[in-house]
Amino acid sequence: MRRATIHKEGYIWNIFLPDGQADCAVYIPMHGTAEEIWRMLPGCQAALVSVSGFDWNKDLSPWPAKAVFGEEDFSGGADAFLKELIRLIPDVEREAGLAPVRRCIAGYSLAGLFAVYAAYRCDIFHPHRLGLRVNVV
Repeated sequence: MRRATIHKEGYIWNIFLPDGQADCAVYIPMHGTAEEIWRMLPGCQAALVSVSGFDWNKDLSPWPAKAVFGEEDFSGGADAFLKELIRLIPDVEREAGLAPVRRCIAGYSLAGLFAVYAAYRCDIFHPHRLGLRVNVV
């Protein structure tokens, strides 16, 4: 495993690369590095890229909504955050020496909702090319 950390425009990109060539990059918006996720994927030949430095309730929510936990409402900033990701991903990949044939996005909790939303709002992520299905429980 090789690892790179890139600081770009207020975001922190932690990139975990397999020993061989990675033809797929999986993006995960989350607080933290995603190292624990990488360690659960022995033999994985995809790159795992976590991005942090965003506002959870603002940047991941597709639409405004009242707070569910705590006091902070969801502001519906997912489109603006997604636009930033789309703009920055090619630069981050270039700096990391990553040239994926396809990209996917994943997440848990509100980041899971954002991942599904992002996959349908743009064409930079390609879950259908991997034969993945979205299961909503």
